[in-house]
Amino acid sequence: MEEQNGSAGNGVAAPAGAAKTWLKKFQALNNGSPLICQDVFEWLWRYESHFIPYSSNWFIWKVEKQKARWNIEKYAPSHIAVAAASQGAMFFSIHGFDEKPLPTKNKANKEIVRRGHLHLDFDSKGNIELALNDLRMLVFNILPSYEIDPPTVPIYFSGSKGFHATVFDISLGLEKGRTLLSHIHGEIVRKFKREIPTLDLSLYKWGYGQMYRLPNIKRSTGLHKIPLRTSEIATGGLTVNDILELAKSPRLIALPPIPKGGRGNG
Repeated sequence: MEEQNGSAGNGVAAPAGAAKTWLKKFQALNNGSPLICQDVFEWLWRYESHFIPYSSNWFIWKVEKQKARWNIEKYAPSHIAVAAASQGAMFFSIHGFDEKPLPTKNKANKEIVRRGHLHLDFDSKGNIELALNDLRMLVFNILPSYEIDPPTVPIYFSGSKGFHATVFDISLGLEKGRTLLSHIHGEIVRKFKREIPTLDLSLYKWGYGQMYRLPNIKRSTGLHKIPLRTSEIATGGLTVNDILELAKSPRLIALPPIPKGGRGNG
């Protein structure tokens, strides 16, 4: 397991002032048998605002099983990590919500403010190299034209047939949330897709939204969704085989911090 701080066995420091409280809670989860190790728990806790902004009041999570129940819960620091360690959460909603989210068919659902970063999914079944090339195109060519620097973008191998990337809400001027956030994100990605065919447009839905995989938890492929450094996906960086080898274990490296002005900086 690759450590963020380079010191084997030390794990990742939890947020200041709360480590002892949540370490005790972690050790007590599932009668002392948490579903993930302590290092992964602390890493998820440290970076969960990279998944859903802490300005959200509600979020949704589910386990790996395709037809598993979607769990709607209040959102606060450590809640994603606790759901993973205690109940096996492997997916989170790409948006958080100001109010408890309602099913798609309820018209009042569209009046709820959604908050979230722009999560991107590059899929290429049978040829991961195509997805990697498209990821490079986005990170090094398209996003800089929007004044988004490559090192500020968290990047992941999905653990299966492609890659994920995140553009922080504040980088797009969307940190205050929008009722139409799903539509706004969908329109942005449709523009990207003109040059990036492997982008998946199915993420940007109404209702509860779409689920997005948590990093560093083993999936049914036997691999993990793992973070990658910007330099590692550049031309001449890691090969697909290198990435597949790394994905056999969790990878607890540092993620780019949320830009100043955003809430919940990692």
